[in-house]
Amino acid sequence: YMPHPSALVALTAGSASFTGALIVFWILLSNFTYGTGVAVGNMLHGNFNFDNLSHYGAVCDAYNTTPSGPLSASLPGFWQTDLVPIYMVLILFPLCCLKSATFLSKFNSLGVVCIAMAVLFVTVKGSLWGVNFSLSNPSSALYIAPAGVDFNKLSGTLTLSFFIHNAVVALVRNNAEPKNNTRDVTIAFVMVAVTYGFCGPVLPDDIPPR
Repeated sequence: YMPHPSALVALTAGSASFTGALIVFWILLSNFTYGTGVAVGNMLHGNFNFDNLSHYGAVCDAYNTTPSGPLSASLPGFWQTDLVPIYMVLILFPLCCLKSATFLSKFNSLGVVCIAMAVLFVTVKGSLWGVNFSLSNPSSALYIAPAGVDFNKLSGTLTLSFFIHNAVVALVRNNAEPKNNTRDVTIAFVMVAVTYGFCGPVLPDDIPPR
């Protein structure tokens, strides 16, 4: 629906955004996988600090996700920060080569469960922790600075989050009732906006200081 120059610009911008998102998600996924493995290793070696869990709830700090004590000497050589991303490639690359997204669409229900758990977690923790930020005392550990000249970074992040959800178009392409696609996609984007709008402000503003 767009003339060739405009379509080329849109395709370039979209590809750049998508590539950036892939890099960010890959780093987060690799770090999470590595930290989870180290935390499990610390538990097996009896070197996991459960005090943080009892005082702060489900907060896993750097101590628990960093090799320490006996684990620092016995951490397997195959579980290193520069090797875990390669393992992720071996697991995820075959999924990227699927000819149809129908198989992946079967996991949509699991995504709904994960989002529901995230919203429930934020709601429960936010209500237990209460408000833990200050806008008036710069010397306080709870101080949050007002918006600065670089606030546009947040708008870019928000735009990217909505752009990534364009993948839903490929998932609804083969719906049994194509006439409902517009309605379904609209509902999906509204739910995304509600989820981001709720979880985004609540959790960062309520996390207690350490």
